[in-house]
This record gives sequence, structure tokens and C-alpha cells, in this order.
Amino acid sequence: MTETPDPGQISVAIHEAGHAVVASLTGITVRYATLASRDGGGIVVLRPRRTGFPAQESIAISCAGMIAQDVAGTDERWDIAEMSDAGDIRHIRADARAWHAASDGVTVLDLITRSWAMAFDLVLDNYGAVLAVAERLLLSSKALTGPEIRACINGAPTIRPHPVPADGHTFWIPRYSSLRSWGPAASGNRRAASSAGSGSPRPGDAG
Repeated sequence: MTETPDPGQISVAIHEAGHAVVASLTGITVRYATLASRDGGGIVVLRPRRTGFPAQESIAISCAGMIAQDVAGTDERWDIAEMSDAGDIRHIRADARAWHAASDGVTVLDLITRSWAMAFDLVLDNYGAVLAVAERLLLSSKALTGPEIRACINGAPTIRPHPVPADGHTFWIPRYSSLRSWGPAASGNRRAASSAGSGSPRPGDAG
């Protein structure tokens, strides 16, 4: 008899499925996704690009896990932010700062806000795919490969979540995160941020 996943496992599966689906839909190659990472959580590993990932797509992928949890209603927002503070949220801010340092006229928060809205629309429009990938992750003892994830997306039914979070398309994380600064990096870190912005801030994985 198959054991019923506990709520914590379901939350992690939804989170990782959000990353995997948005990555696939934005043209980023997913190598694999698993709920059995070294730290005991889940991970989605992306195939690095020599030219790096586009800024908005890169940040949208990092946003997608938290958005998927919020849309699915598996966790309260305080809990989502707490779970992601040390990982996705810091990556989002670092990536946006890196790209901001290498661009003109786009603020860090503007870039994050646009990327968040992009990810929200993709999760909402492909919610059936998020659920399908999450289910496969929960049922599989092995990692799901990129082609398997793509097959889940292509074969998923159209499902509209209900209710849809009224303000889900807005970047609500700052109201719940322990991070308080969402502007450019401090002057001592700008040189490093500018260098990071010339390639992909995070070429490898989304947790």
C-alpha cells in the first residue's frame, strides 16, 4: 500500500514543481528534479548556459516555487517566507541586484516585481502541470528528468485553482521575509554584483 505523503512533503513537491514548470515554459532546460536532495529537501537542477540565463526568466524561476505554494494553499505566507528566506528569497534579491548593476533605468524591486508577475501568470495558466509534476515527484523514488517533466506538462489537464489569491500577482514577500533591504547592493558589493550580471547569476539549480 502506498503511504499518504505528509503535508510537508506535499508542500515541497508543489514548490519544486513550480520551479520546474516555469523553467521549462521559459525555455530553460531542466536536467532533473527530485525531493531527495542532500539537505533533505527538494531541488530542481537546470542546465547551465554559456551565455547565462535572461534576467527576468532567471528570477521568475526562483519566484515560482513560492508562488506555487501560495496558489495551492499548502502553507501560510509567513511559513512560505520562512522556508525560503535562506534560499530562494536571497537568490532573488542577489540576482536582481546583479542584473540591476549591469543595466540602466530598472530598479531592483521593479525587476523582481515584473519577474514575479510573469511567474504568477505561468503558474496560474499551467496549474494542472504544476500538480502533475508534483504528483510524479511524490510517487517517484527517483529524480524526474527534464523530458519526463516536459511530458507531464504536455499531458496535464487544464485546472484553475480556486480561490486564486487576490494579490498573488504582486510581490508580497517583503511583508513576510526577514530581509529588509530590497534596493541595490551596498557600495562595497557593487563591483561583485556588476561582474555577476555579465553572465548567469545562478546557472545551476533552484531549491
